[in-house]
Amino acid sequence: MHEVVNKVKLRDGDLTVVKVDPPAGSYLSKIDEAWQRGSQGFGAYVTNSLSGKMLAYTSDLYLFGELNGKIVAWMGYIAPRNIGDVGTFGFVHTQPEHRGKGISTVLLQITLSEFEKRGGIALHLATRNPIAHHIYRKYGFHDLGTPMIMRYITKATLDFEREYYAYNGKASVRDVHWGDLPRLESLYSILIHPWLVRDYPRGVWKEDRKCAYEVEAVNIMELEEKKRGGALVMENDSKRVVGCAALIINEAITGKKSADFDLFVIPSYFTEIPALLKGLVIKAQALEIEQLEIWIYSGDSDKLAAVKSAGFIKRGAKIEARLDSKTEMPMELYGVSVG
Repeated sequence: MHEVVNKVKLRDGDLTVVKVDPPAGSYLSKIDEAWQRGSQGFGAYVTNSLSGKMLAYTSDLYLFGELNGKIVAWMGYIAPRNIGDVGTFGFVHTQPEHRGKGISTVLLQITLSEFEKRGGIALHLATRNPIAHHIYRKYGFHDLGTPMIMRYITKATLDFEREYYAYNGKASVRDVHWGDLPRLESLYSILIHPWLVRDYPRGVWKEDRKCAYEVEAVNIMELEEKKRGGALVMENDSKRVVGCAALIINEAITGKKSADFDLFVIPSYFTEIPALLKGLVIKAQALEIEQLEIWIYSGDSDKLAAVKSAGFIKRGAKIEARLDSKTEMPMELYGVSVG
């Protein structure tokens, strides 16, 4: 549904702000006139979200700015359904001829207000635009180790990473779904964590991050739907995702399937990694995978210990050259037969 939530006078006319809670209904045709959303990645996600196809998993929000009856700007965020405590902010655009008029600032203020009113705690984003970065900082976002990844906290006194990810009951293991996209971005963006490697197959290292875990999370969901891979998540009693194991299937010429995977878990849940690995083996068997393999940095001792205790056998080793430094990192390959 859609509704007008604000009107602001600008020098070029009155800005009308329209809030859309999917499905967009009759307003979708007007959106399509302004926004070519695409058929892949986030473009496909937004298309499905606005049409209502994600309602089982997410409670998304979009804001549109209209001048003289035409949409000239938009932004929005993704949040898990029924518990929108974390969100992925994005889809930000202002038509070139309308930039510099303060339209995006109006939309941003309303977006942040709506997120907080709906129980939001932490909103994450990725940006490479220095002008946008300056605006986000002005309205409360702060950098997460790099200016490309930012977080907004609705409660200024909250020590988000320590309090949100504190141990809260034994975690259950389940298949990933689209509502986990903002949860995964939040999980993989944390600063306080001892592991250097977070998702080796997708090139996500603690200190080499070039963007938030957004494109990677979309990739996980798409592989899950196509049964070309996917993931399991660990969810605690507060419905917070505290761990993830994601795999990518490799089809050999012989027809035998193998899969590369990695896992990332909050330290307070390290003792529950065996349950995550057990679930991953079962998932691999259901996908008719015969071999599971993981490359582990030798310094990530907790991950090494968990994989070894789960029956994985060392199959190789190599030296990995870091992208942004001259440091060479010793990596070890572990695998297990699951077919």
